[in-house]
Amino acid sequence: MELQERYPKCQAYPPVPTWFNSNVTKVLEPHFFLYATRNLVVILDLKELKYFNSFAASLDKVNAIDAHNVFCYTGVTYNNVDYVAIGYSNGLIFIEEIAEDLNMKTIFQIASDNDSIQSIDWQKKPLEGQWPLLAFSTKRLRNIYIYDIPSQKKRTSVKIPYPPSIATEQQKASIWIETSWSPLHENRLYLTGYLGLIFAVDITPNGPQTLNGERLEKHNRIAFSINWFNGGKNCITTSLDKQIIKWDMNKKKPMQTMRTQSAYPYALDISPTNPNQLVIGMGDNNIKLWDFQKGESIMPSKNRHNYYTSTLLWRKLYSKIILIECHPFKEGVIAYADDIGRFGVYNITNQQSEPFKTHQNSKECSLIAWGPDMSTALNDANMVDTLISCKRNGPILVHDSQNPESNPIVLNGFLEQKNPSWTDSLQFKNGFCRTSMAVERDLIAFGHMDGVVEVYSLNTFQLVYVSTCHRKAITAMDWKGNYLATGCEQGLIVIHDLTNRTENVPATIIPEIEAFKSMKRHTMAITVLKWTREPNIYIIASGSNDNLIYVWDMDKLVSMFDQHRNAVLSICWHYSDPKKLFSSSADRFIYDWSYSDYRASETDCYKPILFEREKIEMEKQNGGKRPAPNNTRQNELKKSKKSKTTKTAKTTRASFAMMNESELSENTTSQINKAKKCLRLANVIFEGKIEATVEELKHRELTDMERDDPSTLIYLNIFESGESNTIYEHIFGDKEDVFNLVEIEEKSIQTQTGTTATNGEMLDRFDKQLSMNLMLSQTNTLFNENDDGITDWIVLAMSPQ
Repeated sequence: MELQERYPKCQAYPPVPTWFNSNVTKVLEPHFFLYATRNLVVILDLKELKYFNSFAASLDKVNAIDAHNVFCYTGVTYNNVDYVAIGYSNGLIFIEEIAEDLNMKTIFQIASDNDSIQSIDWQKKPLEGQWPLLAFSTKRLRNIYIYDIPSQKKRTSVKIPYPPSIATEQQKASIWIETSWSPLHENRLYLTGYLGLIFAVDITPNGPQTLNGERLEKHNRIAFSINWFNGGKNCITTSLDKQIIKWDMNKKKPMQTMRTQSAYPYALDISPTNPNQLVIGMGDNNIKLWDFQKGESIMPSKNRHNYYTSTLLWRKLYSKIILIECHPFKEGVIAYADDIGRFGVYNITNQQSEPFKTHQNSKECSLIAWGPDMSTALNDANMVDTLISCKRNGPILVHDSQNPESNPIVLNGFLEQKNPSWTDSLQFKNGFCRTSMAVERDLIAFGHMDGVVEVYSLNTFQLVYVSTCHRKAITAMDWKGNYLATGCEQGLIVIHDLTNRTENVPATIIPEIEAFKSMKRHTMAITVLKWTREPNIYIIASGSNDNLIYVWDMDKLVSMFDQHRNAVLSICWHYSDPKKLFSSSADRFIYDWSYSDYRASETDCYKPILFEREKIEMEKQNGGKRPAPNNTRQNELKKSKKSKTTKTAKTTRASFAMMNESELSENTTSQINKAKKCLRLANVIFEGKIEATVEELKHRELTDMERDDPSTLIYLNIFESGESNTIYEHIFGDKEDVFNLVEIEEKSIQTQTGTTATNGEMLDRFDKQLSMNLMLSQTNTLFNENDDGITDWIVLAMSPQ
């Protein structure tokens, strides 16, 4: 197969290489540039830095990739004998001779003031017949040492240039010294210094000479790695500024720049006035503008468009940007909301941010949406171009987007006046709060914590629709014409048909208990729903905490995208191609893909997704107990062939672990999340006394500064922040939650054992009685004091009351 044919069907904007590590990047000529980011390895095409692949290399952070000439040691060959230089944290460097049987013998030793070795590199082009020089740097000292190995003497040292006077104290204290000999020039050594400077020195017998004409000046934060290729004519560098830069070393100019992301890409949107630019709300207090496609221009350009061209907006942005909404018709205007309650309007043209006057006081992300012309309905001539904001327990506010300093109008009073009985019933509900909001033309929809969906007219403020199809908190909403899609914490998606609902509205609205359409394939909370932009086509994409994106033609599954390795955060459809969409995730990837390339059937939902397959493979390699699906299936087939009865085969299947998904969740849940769950459970058992104690501590014992400290907020906000949707919510929920947990485990067992059904409908059925019998028949684990006891809990929860 040709290499070009092996590229994936999707493109991607990958995350940043791991910081403060020179050992996580590698050029593999002639095709690839590889780097590690957290526990993943990303593979890019060397020619254009085009995304080729990525894979999970570990369950923990990857600290080094490759095994030669890159990381904690560096190798060289002299007189047909292989040598390796190994640097240690105590400042020692050992030169080892590698024998043919791969045994190593120490022949030289270098000491360097008990300072940890940071970077070490052999001279790549030594003088003929001579030992290559060895250059190394340490963590504390600002010098680079050049050693002659046979004499074990220091040939010379190079001092890093002082930072410029404009550098801050923090920038002066931050430095990473990477050493890298040029493959093209005998005595030329490249070094990284302050503020992203990469400079070269010529190591001559008379001492090192700085080559000012060889400076690489594009990074603005410290650089971590220099990776050579094409015989030293090109290199790729990485830096704390999140840029990956490919250089032309003859011209000392960048050939291509990729500004990767180190934070979560929380929100995606495209303005109809600029369909070639993706607006991204980032978790590092920035808004990224990604020009993924070259716009039309009357001026032709000879240069090929850089797919990764992007700019950052940062003025007056002080926290994580969670929501982004492009203006429906104004060019360069976007609304944003951050994670501490602030929101505003950003003008891309002049790069000016106008935060709204703060009226939403709670420190949580505001729900925002562009509203219609409400000047007539509100009897206010200024409310023509409106922005609507809402919080869980806060008021619904209508803002004049042209004047962020003006006072907003509180919408709650208008709604209460028109719908007194309904609004009174909401106020008396225990724990009432709104969790989602969506606006379409003159309709506004709200989703509640208990799963209720309500829709009002923004012209008359009349309640026009109520639904109680959901039983859990509404987590996502999106409109298309008269259709409203809603998703909840249980993974259920419901489509509501509001055709003719806004005309001749009755005085009393009867809640709808049956859905117009419903879809249930996600196993965790829905995080985002987005209808296609194509007119008169009702295709919708759904993202979830289960890492998956499904594309539906109404309630018919047409596509499944499983390339993300963490919760899906946002989805955005293209304007130019109705089948293409962008998606972002907590894995920090942004994928650009077409749902026509990832066709799926109903049975595909039960197959292991990409990250699950990778985890199974890693557990296999690490000697994990969880069996891989293929091997399990093969073992079963061998045993069934030897057996003459179906009963024997069934007995064999019953011997497998019953609660794989629960055990996997337990093993991968962090200690802090387990501690939070324990406190929440204790709070329920002790009737709120734990929360009361935390509140008393917060207001009596802590100062304002201590209360606002992020490290303290992790613990103080345990009862304010919503619980993450993990396996614990099933284990410690009600009986229906336990049924859902057993359903997840039953499907997992089907996947691992390769169980299939001749009739596709059989996979949709879930026999609770059969699952209970399976639990009860698992006598080898039931009430076993050495077991984790999960199956005991399931049997108890499912037993008749």
